Amino acid sequence: MTGLYSHGKEEIVMRILKDANLMIVGMVVLFVAGVLTASSYALDPKTCVGMWLFDEGSGTTAKDSSGNGNDGELMGGPKWVAGKFGKALEFDGVDDCVDCGKGTSLKAVAELTIQAWINTTDKTTGGQGGSEYCVVHRIDVNAPYRGYSFGRDGTGNYVFFYTGELYAGPHKLIGKTYVISDGAWHHIAATYDGTTSKIYVDGKLDIEAAKTSAFASDVSCQIGRDPWRWYRGLIDDVAVFNVALTEVDVKNLMKNGVKRGLAPVSPNGRLTTVWGEIKAK
Repeated sequence: MTGLYSHGKEEIVMRILKDANLMIVGMVVLFVAGVLTASSYALDPKTCVGMWLFDEGSGTTAKDSSGNGNDGELMGGPKWVAGKFGKALEFDGVDDCVDCGKGTSLKAVAELTIQAWINTTDKTTGGQGGSEYCVVHRIDVNAPYRGYSFGRDGTGNYVFFYTGELYAGPHKLIGKTYVISDGAWHHIAATYDGTTSKIYVDGKLDIEAAKTSAFASDVSCQIGRDPWRWYRGLIDDVAVFNVALTEVDVKNLMKNGVKRGLAPVSPNGRLTTVWGEIKAK
């Protein structure tokens, strides 16, 4: 009788252990699936050629967190203030800008994405070429003005995006729906995939159109100005990519910020890493 009782206990214990193992395996599978899903929505950090988070909070240098060495020099005295993510810079619209240099990584070739968070009440109009107030600008100062430019269009306070040769229709795109000069934080982004330019505001597609490009430029990439005008307001979380991001990518950056939106490893390599971490525990 005692032997039978002991055998019964062993069977119960074995069943409990089996169920526990199945539960652990299930939890591991869910965990790995979650990691892979998160990684699949994150961006390849190698596509980011310039990233200025403005989180230093002091000093005269804005670090390029992309690792490409395009550190920005604060010129004119923009102020360090609280931002959308951490710190930001406030530009006075008179002589403030950040000069990020002439790094080769910032030379757009075939595709391009620019994104930033901005906060402005400036509705200034007038000036050359329809009064563009640039958030990011890298266009030659002389005709045919090749390069790229992105910011607030003073004619209607929408977002504008140039893919070369300022004021030329084949390169110019201006938003039509979302006004951005209302004193609130707005996420703005523009993409070019080689044939089509798109503008996004707060993660929503504002406008798209077929465009051509003339990106070749050897001037400095600057934040907060172009050769004729100066941006007034706050700027945070600026990034330039050498690919055209998708709408899902843009929403990811808007929600998480550039730093969190970039993946440290690719999904293909993550599974092995995760299993290694699990086994180590």
